[in-house]
Amino acid sequence: MNQNQRRQRSRIPTPAPRAQFARPRLERVDNNPRTRLRDEATAREQATQQQATQRATLERENRTLRAQVRKLQHEQAALREHAAQRARLERVTRDLRERAAREQVAQDRDTLEQENNTLWARVRNFRNQRNRLRQQNITLDVRRRRQVNILLATLVAQRLRSNFLAHEHNEMQQQRDNALQEHDWMRQDYDQLSEDLQRTRNQNEEETTSLLIQISEFSKRADLLDKALLEAGLQITETTNDNPKTSINKSSRSRNKLRLQLVRWRSQGQVETIE
Repeated sequence: MNQNQRRQRSRIPTPAPRAQFARPRLERVDNNPRTRLRDEATAREQATQQQATQRATLERENRTLRAQVRKLQHEQAALREHAAQRARLERVTRDLRERAAREQVAQDRDTLEQENNTLWARVRNFRNQRNRLRQQNITLDVRRRRQVNILLATLVAQRLRSNFLAHEHNEMQQQRDNALQEHDWMRQDYDQLSEDLQRTRNQNEEETTSLLIQISEFSKRADLLDKALLEAGLQITETTNDNPKTSINKSSRSRNKLRLQLVRWRSQGQVETIE
């Protein structure tokens, strides 16, 4: 393979993407001019197809870019229109605000003028009233002085009366305090007497209870003595069986004597010594 063939082979474009996955072929050295021409023609056709494909791709991309450019131009025009409308709206709004401010200022000025006129009218009325009051004050000064003197005399009399009443009130308060003190003392005495009476009553109740207990014990012991006397009387009757009448009379007389002696002993409190 000479140098010209090498140059021509180096100028052949790269194969299509499908040839990348094709099975590799073994290069054969072919010195046939027909085969070389056919390879060159095939290479030119492939280059022409690749260029046509690239041209179609570039045209599509160009159309897409032109469409995007037109869209951006439309959007830019819309934005410009929107900005212009916004500027017009801001201008109109500013004009309306200025007009409203001017109208408000005019209205406030009118209102302030009306208020100023009203205030001046009131000031004139106040001045007229002040002048009238000055005249009335001049005419009523003597009468007011007389009334003041009368009021002062009345106040002095009321002050004297209030002092007298305060003195009487203090005396009554002192008497009331003394009465309350005496009442407290009497209350303390009454409480002391009540305590003493209650203490004496409790002591009497205790003594009465103890006396009742002693009386119950004495009655029990008297019953025991009666029984003992009865038993003694029966024993006397048993020993004197020779003459029943005399024995019965003796036993009854002896029983009566014993009962009388028992009554004396009970009255004297000697039952315990008998037992």
